[in-house]
Amino acid sequence: MENYLNISKLKVSNNTLKRYRDLDYKVWYAISEFVDNSLHSYLENLESPNRIGISKCEVLINLDEKSNTLIIEDNAGGVHPSEFERLLSVGVPKKESKYQLSEFGMGMKTASIWLGNNITITTKHFELQKTYRISIQIENTDDEVSIKEVPNSSGLQGYTRIEISSLNRNLSHKRTVSKTKESLASIFKKYIESNKLDIIFQGETLSTDKFSLMKNNDGSRK
Repeated sequence: MENYLNISKLKVSNNTLKRYRDLDYKVWYAISEFVDNSLHSYLENLESPNRIGISKCEVLINLDEKSNTLIIEDNAGGVHPSEFERLLSVGVPKKESKYQLSEFGMGMKTASIWLGNNITITTKHFELQKTYRISIQIENTDDEVSIKEVPNSSGLQGYTRIEISSLNRNLSHKRTVSKTKESLASIFKKYIESNKLDIIFQGETLSTDKFSLMKNNDGSRK
């Protein structure tokens, strides 16, 4: 088997990573990057859903206010270790796919850094038995990340759990929560309505019936 874990450094400096925290961006678009990534993984494996052990992609988004941590979990088959280098490198696009989804201007790695200073990714690929944990601490990282094998804490065949702590944004503000739910339901409308995707935000399954497309002041759709 190839040595997939021969990865110890990011391709950009710590100072470069820190600059992403100051980008002019919106919380709902940053979170869209994680949903997009999960959905892309699910669609890539759609031709063999029984191998993943699921019938639709589920993305759970929760904010633990006590620990100031955003937690995003999916059941979409996990990240293969051969993809870790791409996952950890800023500026490297997703591999081309017939299921290519729209981009929201940032990418999952940059969105993570924009949202918080400590990032932990735990993932198990559905074809493998091993589970890995990737840890990035923006304030302490010297172009290096930690990748370790850990016990599988999920009963799923494949999954990814992302924890972002020491947040740079106030994600619990009432308007931010409302706008994020509305935007996610709108952005992923066709996948929700085709029963390919469930987004569960703080225990609430988002519905396109409840969250209609937003309007500008002149009545036109955004």
